[in-house]
Amino acid sequence: MAEAIEAISRLPRVSALVLAGSLMGGEISEAVKNVKKENDLIVICLNMIGGVTEYADLIITDPIQAGVLSVMSVANTAAFDITRLGDNNKF
Repeated sequence: MAEAIEAISRLPRVSALVLAGSLMGGEISEAVKNVKKENDLIVICLNMIGGVTEYADLIITDPIQAGVLSVMSVANTAAFDITRLGDNNKF
């Protein structure tokens, strides 16, 4: 999983990463941290155990809502701006 996350930085059109799982920490958290630092990438994850939530821009409990908000975050036509959430990023 960590290798797949690191491969995202080589894809030119990726602007959001949505992680849905029950336990993500260790190497996965480090990979998310590195990819987020290298790219202007939005990270949305489900509320889970592990360190990934420390690096997420948005933490959601519903996987469908996470997908919808990720599309709205990157779409030019949507009115949703994830940066306006500030520290209030857990829903």
